[in-house]
Amino acid sequence: MNNQILKDVKKHHLYNIMNDLLIHKDATMSELIRRTALSQPSVRNMIRLLEEHAMIQEIGNDASNGGRCPIRFAIEKKDYRILCIYAQTKGMCYQLIHYDKLIMEGTCGQKDDAAMESYVLDLIHTHAIDCCVIAVDGIVKDDQYITDHKDTFEHHKWVSSLKKRVQQIPVYLENDVKVMHLGQYFHEPISRSFYLHINEVGIGSSYMELDTPLYGTNGLLGEIGLIPIQAQSLNQRIRSCQTQAQFNEEMLTLLSMIITMLDPNRIYISLQVTWAYEEEIMKDMLKRYIHIPLKNNIQVDDDYQKRLFEGMVYIGIQNIMKEKIERL
Repeated sequence: MNNQILKDVKKHHLYNIMNDLLIHKDATMSELIRRTALSQPSVRNMIRLLEEHAMIQEIGNDASNGGRCPIRFAIEKKDYRILCIYAQTKGMCYQLIHYDKLIMEGTCGQKDDAAMESYVLDLIHTHAIDCCVIAVDGIVKDDQYITDHKDTFEHHKWVSSLKKRVQQIPVYLENDVKVMHLGQYFHEPISRSFYLHINEVGIGSSYMELDTPLYGTNGLLGEIGLIPIQAQSLNQRIRSCQTQAQFNEEMLTLLSMIITMLDPNRIYISLQVTWAYEEEIMKDMLKRYIHIPLKNNIQVDDDYQKRLFEGMVYIGIQNIMKEKIERL
């Protein structure tokens, strides 16, 4: 095994330790050994290295079971000021968060792409931040995204232009539902899960394997709203719902496809529409058509906005951690 491979393996292990501390807030050495499946000498040496570079810190001791009191470690929070932007056609909202502490927040009304770029640029220049994470309700490909809110596809390139103007800090672009999914994973790390978000413009969705949302070749994986049925996309069918019964039929189609094609361990649903998720009715309908009993693997998320910003913070912290580890 050459030196570069050894370095890459070591960086991967360092990231796993840091990410474990991020997900679980803190940990003892024994907990890190158990959850990362690394050896005691490896974890001990990596903890020492991360402490030397002020990336983690001791935060106290657990009670002793007869031997030395276990030391508890946590991430050093000083370099994680993250500007989180949620950009939609109807406007945008933002939060400035220092690791897990809200510093400030605000909103602005509807803007075109040039105005959104200018607005975000001003926020970046006004506040001392370590990175900017932008969530958008569209199909993300590289530094651009596509929306189909008016039954026509529109390409948005303002984030790509923004990145060229603020090269002093990293800017990350992500689909809003994938961000909600990451925020949910941050609270409940379940592998093979699906997140379904429905609002007045259509359907957003995300499939996650382990701790990573999957994208596909063209970034379309999870864009279930684009599937056509009877000459209408599922997005259009959701937009045209007139009754709760009609909405239930569309939900049956969506959930049937998700369950039969992906069979996830958990499906999260969040709604920003007039209609409700009628749990018992949907269970009966799914059992009738799919012929399997559904346990507790469908869960409604009533706080998707909170999940959205937690997901953006998670993305920001993860990437800052990776950059710190690369510099070791």
